[in-house]
Amino acid sequence: MNRAEFFQGLDLELWDMNGRRLIQAAYELAKLGHAKQKRDDGDRYFNHPRDVARLMVKFSYASWKELCAALLHDGLEDTYIPDIVYIQTFGPDVYRWIEILSKSVPRIDPLTGCVTGYVKKTLEDYFKELMRSPKEVRAIKCCDRLHNLRTIGSRSAKKKREQIEETQKYILPLADATNRAIGEAIRFEITLIEAELLAKASQIV
Repeated sequence: MNRAEFFQGLDLELWDMNGRRLIQAAYELAKLGHAKQKRDDGDRYFNHPRDVARLMVKFSYASWKELCAALLHDGLEDTYIPDIVYIQTFGPDVYRWIEILSKSVPRIDPLTGCVTGYVKKTLEDYFKELMRSPKEVRAIKCCDRLHNLRTIGSRSAKKKREQIEETQKYILPLADATNRAIGEAIRFEITLIEAELLAKASQIV
């Protein structure tokens, strides 16, 4: 999918010109920030936030803030784009949403403004904060996990089981409190992965 195809799949009538331009800027910034990164299956990393944004639209979350945050949800922890860029371009709300969605937040040098390291949140604290966050933020996290499950094929059986366990413990309660349709989609993907793992285990035996 290219840029034109992505935007052709959106209802541009939902936003004024400023909203459209901000979504276009978020698309470009995410593409730039993740430009040299690859996912486990070798796919370019940018395809992930782009597809999370598409899932948000599918599940009826389509404000410019929701789409910008979805496109940029991995930016703080996986790129070196300074936080001030997010704040000044997209506003404090979008920046705060991205910060909540980040498992690690950057430590900024006060003199140079450069990222000097990352502070990792504990898993419990991370999901507690998410559960208290606005529904839009919870929806982004659930769509993020849904896409990760749909593209988990190249990972080891151990990693797949760990992802299922984490999803069942943390993500499904989040989805059930946010959007049941996303929760059903996640449960369906878990069923497919479990069936695949069972089939492979029976072949080994």
